[in-house]
Amino acid sequence: MNSHLNLFKPYSKEDREYQLENDLTRALAICLQEEPAFLYEVIKEVFKHKTGHDTSAFEDISEEADITISIQEDSSNITDYNHLFAVSLSGAHLDIESFFDSNHKREYDPICDLIIQVGDSVIIIEAKRDNTDCTHQLYNQAYNIWKKSKSREDDEKMQD
Repeated sequence: MNSHLNLFKPYSKEDREYQLENDLTRALAICLQEEPAFLYEVIKEVFKHKTGHDTSAFEDISEEADITISIQEDSSNITDYNHLFAVSLSGAHLDIESFFDSNHKREYDPICDLIIQVGDSVIIIEAKRDNTDCTHQLYNQAYNIWKKSKSREDDEKMQD
C-alpha cells in the first residue's frame, strides 16, 4: 500500500502551503479505494473519452479487477502501461488544444498527485485546491512518463 494512504500516518504539518491540496487528494484516493461504485463511475467517465476503450474489465464480478491507486508517486515509477490518461481536478477548465500545444517540455521526474492504474491503462490526476490552471504541469507529467517509456522501448529494441 502507498504510505500516503495510511490513515494513521498524517501528512507533515510543517509545509502548510500544500496541506489542503494533499489532504483533498488523499481523501479522494481513500474514497475511490473504499467505494467500488464511485471508482467505477470515475474510471468509466475517463475511459469514455477514448474511442474503443471500454470498461470490460469490470463486467465479470467474480474476478477482482486489476486496479491500483496511489498518491504522490514519482512519474519514473509509472512504467507498465499501454494507455495514458491525464486528468485535471481543478476549478480551471482544461483546454485540450492548449494541452497538446504545450511547448514547455521540461525533462525531470515530476510527482503525480493521484495515479489510478487499471490493467494496462494509467490515469494521472493533478489536483488543485482552487482555480489554478494545471495544464502545463499535467502536460509535463504525461510528457515525462511517455518520454521515459519511449526510452525504455528503445533500450529494449537495442538489446534484441
